[in-house]
Amino acid sequence: MLLEEFDEDPALINPADVVKQQPIAAVGMPKTVLCPFSGALVASLLGAGQLKQIGALSSINGPEPVYQYETGGSRFALFMPRIGAANAVGLLEELYGAGARQFVVFGSCGVLDPHLAADTLIIPTAAIRDEGTSYHYAPASPTIAADPAAVATMQAVFDRSHFSHQQAVTWTTDAFYRETAARKRRMIDLGAQVVEMEAAALFAWSQFRQLGLYQFFYTADHVAETGWDERISQRTHAVADFFAAAVAVAQAVRR
Repeated sequence: MLLEEFDEDPALINPADVVKQQPIAAVGMPKTVLCPFSGALVASLLGAGQLKQIGALSSINGPEPVYQYETGGSRFALFMPRIGAANAVGLLEELYGAGARQFVVFGSCGVLDPHLAADTLIIPTAAIRDEGTSYHYAPASPTIAADPAAVATMQAVFDRSHFSHQQAVTWTTDAFYRETAARKRRMIDLGAQVVEMEAAALFAWSQFRQLGLYQFFYTADHVAETGWDERISQRTHAVADFFAAAVAVAQAVRR
């Protein structure tokens, strides 16, 4: 099968070559990037005057703004990836091409067990590879592990900062609208407790490029076999709380 034919030869198109033609190229890109999957968070930070646009990635879909965020004497880039493995990796590849080397990625995830409360901070230790992008960055396998050093770093930061958290295996899927009851049960049998759309690909990409990836989730909806439970009333934390956790990680690993 095509996805079993891993090819690690040099690519025909490379991120650094593409970025040379983009507005971000002239900017001194911070080495560490905060990557929230939250438009509401970015809008809030912009409204509070906490972000300064320093460039953009360009595509036929239009510009993707790259911001600067400063706190406690530290300067970070902030960029909101698009949802989905291929989109997220493609955009972060271009930030890598512009000089970024460490990525703190965070966003919500679904839970497969309703007993896992909403707004729980999750450090993924491994991802089930039910998407396509990761197979272009790592040999075929059912799962891919997170970098143990990154997991340990996040755990130490969250412990020190008193952020309650737990570790879990995640199911990364390309197809939000094809999460069937049988597939959910199979993923649970394989050890998954949560589900999202990027982690497996980001693990493979960051390991292929030898970059620092510090990815965590906060639990949101429940993917129930009887239907989709958004659990809106149970989600009481503001996304700013999770941003604080991300900033704590970025400050611990900044270069």
